[in-house]
Amino acid sequence: MNYLSHIDTLYLYRKVFTEYDYWQCMDCLPEGTKTLGYARGYDWYELDYCRIGFMDYDKSLRSKNYPIVVQYNATYLLQTDIKDITLPFGNDTTLYLIKRIDYSYTIDVQKYCEFDLLNSIAVSPNFKKSSYIEGKDRKVETAYLGLRKTGKVFRMYNKTKELSDTKNHIKRQILNSHFGNTENLVVFEIELHRKYLKDRASISTLSQLDEVNHLVAHLFLGLKFCDNTPENRQMLRQKNNKHINFFYPFNHLI
Repeated sequence: MNYLSHIDTLYLYRKVFTEYDYWQCMDCLPEGTKTLGYARGYDWYELDYCRIGFMDYDKSLRSKNYPIVVQYNATYLLQTDIKDITLPFGNDTTLYLIKRIDYSYTIDVQKYCEFDLLNSIAVSPNFKKSSYIEGKDRKVETAYLGLRKTGKVFRMYNKTKELSDTKNHIKRQILNSHFGNTENLVVFEIELHRKYLKDRASISTLSQLDEVNHLVAHLFLGLKFCDNTPENRQMLRQKNNKHINFFYPFNHLI
């Protein structure tokens, strides 16, 4: 298989109804849990599969913030089916609010080598603004559609370059086992925040994961790519897309 799909980032809030409920959750932390210190209003603790932040309960009431946040380890998510993840404070998925969720397709682009996907133009009716980050060689390393402040972003980046820049040997081994090598990997990723999920899609809790899956599939299927030529850029500016030769819609890549 020339691709691997998974959830790359998952941040959750845990609903808390009373101060007693809050302390019950705190008591769920195993004895000897590693402390990570204080940051962004939370005291952080590290488990094998996630980090958990606790905000002072009274402060959370005054600031109208959720007092407990769970941030899953990316390597754990890569190794675990989302329906089998460990929930630290009971298995009732209606009690976990989705703060952020990123869906990724890692694709071996060797078979599409006649097209420079990273330097192509990505177009979608679901994402408006585009931007790029270039490396020292002036080649695109990451391409973006959308704005994070709207709660919805698409990005496409050079996974091979990222793996060479980091020391995450476990992730490299997993990808190497799946693809046979890590030489031509590009990630296509959609990042969704609570603002967009709740306000635009009426999705709030982890119990609605199937609805998130349908939404993400719709957003991916709206993507298509064309050569980054002056002619194509001009036609895009003029919203004259019907005359652009799009070489791949996203669903042809997987």
